[in-house]
Amino acid sequence: LAKKDVLSAQSAVTAAQSSVNAAETKLEYAKMSFNFLLGYPIMQPVIFTDALDVVTSPAIDIDTSIENAMAKRNEVKGTQFAVQIHKILMESTKEYSQSTSVYLEEEIALKSAEKLAKDVPVQIEIDLRNKASGLEDKMAALEAAKAMKAYAEEGYRLISISYDAGMTTLAELQQAQANVYKAGLGVSAAISDYDLAVYEFKYAQDVGTSRLSL
Repeated sequence: LAKKDVLSAQSAVTAAQSSVNAAETKLEYAKMSFNFLLGYPIMQPVIFTDALDVVTSPAIDIDTSIENAMAKRNEVKGTQFAVQIHKILMESTKEYSQSTSVYLEEEIALKSAEKLAKDVPVQIEIDLRNKASGLEDKMAALEAAKAMKAYAEEGYRLISISYDAGMTTLAELQQAQANVYKAGLGVSAAISDYDLAVYEFKYAQDVGTSRLSL
């Protein structure tokens, strides 16, 4: 081989090693963050035992999901409770003149709480409908990722045959191998995105994942 080709290969090895080091650093940080989140010693070993599989999507009846959310979501209960609190506080200001800042501030607070209690159900409905549509989008993205992987694998198979026959170069074969690996990563990312979207929809039609401060 020409010296230029050798130097180019050495440069590629150095760049690849740098990428490996960066990936290992990100993985270690993710493990420490995971341990910290669960209250474990940050350097405790993290062993992956679960497989990345596509979870079963619930049968979506959007109207029923909205009804469930209205009955269970923390935001609905929180805003209703806030209205009750501000009504009590408003009663405590009846001795004040309606032109005083104390009265006006509490009046604004009550009206704001009432508006929020009115808006939250609409926001929840929008959120649920958006998450239901997002599930379809994530599934379509997953199917596209699987198709790309199948295409990359077929390309690698054909190039392997050509390489064995002496009709393609080693660089082309290695590029095909890299394409298959990247396509596999794309499938994994798509599965993760879809699974998280399923869980988010399940939580959204139940108690939700957040609450409003009073």
